[in-house]
Amino acid sequence: MKLERYDIEKHHKDMADFQLSDTTYTDTPENVAQSAKADPNRHAIAILNDEDKLVGFFCLHLAEGPETYGFKGEHYALIRGLSIDDRYRRKGYASKVFSDPFLFIQSQIDGRITHLILAVNEKNIPAQKTYIKAGFDVLKRGVSESRGTLLVMGKRCLN
Repeated sequence: MKLERYDIEKHHKDMADFQLSDTTYTDTPENVAQSAKADPNRHAIAILNDEDKLVGFFCLHLAEGPETYGFKGEHYALIRGLSIDDRYRRKGYASKVFSDPFLFIQSQIDGRITHLILAVNEKNIPAQKTYIKAGFDVLKRGVSESRGTLLVMGKRCLN
C-alpha cells in the first residue's frame, strides 16, 4: 500500500471504475478531486495497493481546513472525504494509511505538518474504531454539521 498525489492522467481509469455504494458519511472521490483542483490548500491523495490500483481516496486540507474545527497554524492538516472502494473494504487499507502518514505528508505536501485532524460522524462507529486503532484521539465531541453530529479526532507525529 502506498500514498500518492492524485494525478488525473494516471488515475483517471481507476477513478472511473471506483465503486462507492454508500456516501452517507463521505463524499465521492470525484467531488473530492474537484474540490482539490479548485483550492490550492486541498491536496487529493490516492491510496494505491501493491499493484498500483486505486483502492481509496482522500483530501488533505491545509489552512482553513483544520481551522474549521478550531485548529490554527501551519502544523495542522484536515483529512476530508476518505473513502475506500467497496471491493477493497475490510482489508486494512484505511488503517495502513493512517498508521504513519507523516513521512508521505511531510515529504510530498508540506514538511511543517505535525498534526492531523479529521471529523467523523458519531454514528459511524466502524470509522471511529479504525481511527482509534491508527492512533487518533477524540479531541472534541458534539460538533454539529450538515451531515450530523461529529467527533473531531487528531493524531500527532511522533518523529
